[in-house]
Amino acid sequence: MFFDSKKKQEEREHKLRMQLEEQIVLAEQVRNFFETDLGKYLEAKMDEDRQNVKNQIVKVDPTDSKQIQKLQNDFAVVNRISLYFAQAILAGNQAEKALNLQSYNSLEGDYDTI
Repeated sequence: MFFDSKKKQEEREHKLRMQLEEQIVLAEQVRNFFETDLGKYLEAKMDEDRQNVKNQIVKVDPTDSKQIQKLQNDFAVVNRISLYFAQAILAGNQAEKALNLQSYNSLEGDYDTI
């Protein structure tokens, strides 16, 4: 029974490690993407779109609720895309920290047994 419990724990740890490693790989892919010409272009276009919406919202008739909502939606769409990239990078950073902590803890455990 103890063996089954230990085996299940090892399987959970392995699965978690695999998930963390996948998050790290995805974050690195996002970072690499934004170093490419296409990534730089996309980032510049998103910044440009945000600025255009800000410029338009200042000029819009404050009683034109449909136009205000359209501009708010445009801004939200651009920000949502940026948020997805940022979340992938953040998850990767957190995964790296988690794996480093796990490595340190397992080393600590090894030293305790020596």
